Amino acid sequence: MKNKIGIIVIGISFLISLNPFLIFYAIPVFVFGLLWLWLGGKHLLYKIAWTILPILLWYPCMNIFVESYLSIQERTRPKYDFIFPANFIGTAVIVEDMTCAKESKEQNGRIRLEFPENGILFYSARMESSYMDNKYYRKDSIGNLIELIDFHWAASENEKSEHKRLGVDHCYNAVGNLYLPDRYIYTYSVLTVGLRDDIDSIILTQEKTKDIEALVKICISDKTKNA
Repeated sequence: MKNKIGIIVIGISFLISLNPFLIFYAIPVFVFGLLWLWLGGKHLLYKIAWTILPILLWYPCMNIFVESYLSIQERTRPKYDFIFPANFIGTAVIVEDMTCAKESKEQNGRIRLEFPENGILFYSARMESSYMDNKYYRKDSIGNLIELIDFHWAASENEKSEHKRLGVDHCYNAVGNLYLPDRYIYTYSVLTVGLRDDIDSIILTQEKTKDIEALVKICISDKTKNA
């Protein structure tokens, strides 16, 4: 009976340990299972096998689990195309989870987010994307889309060294607070669009921050009126 309890506990600890973030919780469970196993009356080789095999199998099984999980996440996670207006250079802001946002279009399994001229876009949901999935475009003078480099995930050193090319960098996520008079909290992401040489000097100005706050206030007031 002790052998069966030990094997069950070892199996549970092995499944827990497949998530690398839980490995430190799995180790004491595994040791507890070994104690039950070794207190039982089975043959010595049987006990040795159940002690060593989980340790030998853990790393390859953990890799398979993690790769499968990431693959599923990659297929199911929303993918975004960010489209900037013609001649746009500067900071672009995405304010998330706004009820007054225009409905975004979806094409070929990708969500198209088109920024207005002021570079402030309201999005109706939370951003749920790995930045590696994103693509960035800027319209030319006749509306054609020109793909921009993602400076953060530049594919090669050659792309990184092309300092005169136009591209995009994801700067940070932030939280804003308004009192209307109740406190209202909103989240937003900041992108910068510019040449590689200049992009580090592009910042979100205080004037643009005030523009964001003013637009959020209008959105909230419209929501209150329609409630």
